[in-house]
Amino acid sequence: MQCILTLAMFPWYMDEEKREQYKECSTLIDFEKTVHELQVQDIYYAKPTLLRRNEDGQIAAVYTLTTGCESCFPVRPESFINLSGLKIDAAFIRFFIFEEKRAVDSFFPYSEFIEFIKEKGAVKFDAERIKVQPLSKEDVAEFIGKFEK
Repeated sequence: MQCILTLAMFPWYMDEEKREQYKECSTLIDFEKTVHELQVQDIYYAKPTLLRRNEDGQIAAVYTLTTGCESCFPVRPESFINLSGLKIDAAFIRFFIFEEKRAVDSFFPYSEFIEFIKEKGAVKFDAERIKVQPLSKEDVAEFIGKFEK
């Protein structure tokens, strides 16, 4: 069972270990500390833009990474909101190069982006998300280079 707490800054997808721990605890000290540590971060909490294709009704989730910005992304692209009945047919990542004030003109496969940021040292944020340190425009160029043939 998924446990999602809607908090002041962004939701917290609590993992099974924490849920079990809080069932047995006698105080809320660890809970308060954990919530505070998550919520105090100055981080971009990625949410997708949803695009629906008129021809067939398919829905794409498009996430954006901005260079130089510590960010948090869902590992599974559909775990952005708890809506029953909404099905994501495709997921993409796009990039905004902050220092050049421009967006990269293409969308790229989200699953490959997640693998790339894991290789770059992304760490667990909560049960559904990972946190990536700021990527440079060179990092973005490295990722995009995988698709240029």
